[in-house]
Amino acid sequence: MRLFPRRRSRPNALPGFWPSERLFYETAQGFVFERDDGWEVSTRHPGHRFVAWELAVRYETACKLAETHYTQICDGPTGEELTVRIAEIERLLGEADRLSQLELSIRPALPDDTGIIRLLAASPRPQPIMPKRSRLEELARSWLPDADHVLTELSRLRTAAAPFKPQVHDFLVGIDREIPGAGIHTAIWQTPDQYHFPFDYEFERVLRPLRYIPAYLSLAWHDSIHVRAVVSTTTAHLEGCIKKALGKDTARQPLGSLLGTSAAKRLVGEEQTAGMTEFVRLVGNPSKHEYTNDRSRGPVFIYEDAVFAYFLARRFGANALMASGQVDELVASTADATRQDRYFRGGSLPVSRHEPTQDSNPEPAGPAAQHGARQTR
Repeated sequence: MRLFPRRRSRPNALPGFWPSERLFYETAQGFVFERDDGWEVSTRHPGHRFVAWELAVRYETACKLAETHYTQICDGPTGEELTVRIAEIERLLGEADRLSQLELSIRPALPDDTGIIRLLAASPRPQPIMPKRSRLEELARSWLPDADHVLTELSRLRTAAAPFKPQVHDFLVGIDREIPGAGIHTAIWQTPDQYHFPFDYEFERVLRPLRYIPAYLSLAWHDSIHVRAVVSTTTAHLEGCIKKALGKDTARQPLGSLLGTSAAKRLVGEEQTAGMTEFVRLVGNPSKHEYTNDRSRGPVFIYEDAVFAYFLARRFGANALMASGQVDELVASTADATRQDRYFRGGSLPVSRHEPTQDSNPEPAGPAAQHGARQTR
């Protein structure tokens, strides 16, 4: 353990360089390990698993403090200091034994199910506070005509504990169809849990990020840990659209640099490039670099961030492709790839529950589909 030199300022403090008790407590957290039946500490094994994270950290802290007193004794202190340090060691080891006995006393009251014990073991850990609102809410209201409707419906679905499919999925797909180009509505669902996404070589930068988003949106609805993946992937989709619209010379430039160029401003106008730059500032860069919220040190994003990030990236990306005259080509390419995908999969696969099934002997796929369709997962 690395010790930072710091002298105690309390009256009658013992001589020697050693950190504060607060720093011992913070350091001790790194010596606590989660197991199937509780928490384990590394200093000296208490003979059982700790159920509470807080008990384990305090146990580790007491042991580390006792070790530090012992190292000071090895330096040859005076008789008075030796007496005080021995008393502190005995007190700290007694505290460690007390914590160990406390954990043992509550163990018989616990169920035998290791899954339940894992939940009890995690409960003392301080839980981060979720952000109260989406960081993209204001930007979404400026660029998405149905932003308020999205917030209201997501709140209603969350209150009703609705499953992602079909309720949440169908709601998001309905909005996605109103935006030109390819999106989550382009996915071909073969079963309720498995889908394929069309792939086209010319629009690889645009389509490849989209193929992951339906799965990520589903996972994030049930577990917020996956929200970051949605935000990061939608940013990649927007970057692909901008690079496709501006041409091959932009392949190695990051999205933020591209939006500052005169070519991007001529293509979509300064107002839209300003909106995209704000998007990158609010969620694009944070999805790569930030892992704690500035205010609460909790999660950076919530589910509304994932949804707004997706629809903003789709809207900005579609506008860029329309300005460059390529959005119709993108739609035609995905349609060709869809037909070829149906052919290779051996029959008719509906694009969604709302569209009729196409004939099982489709027309030959166009040149854009010669590269085939790839399976999503």
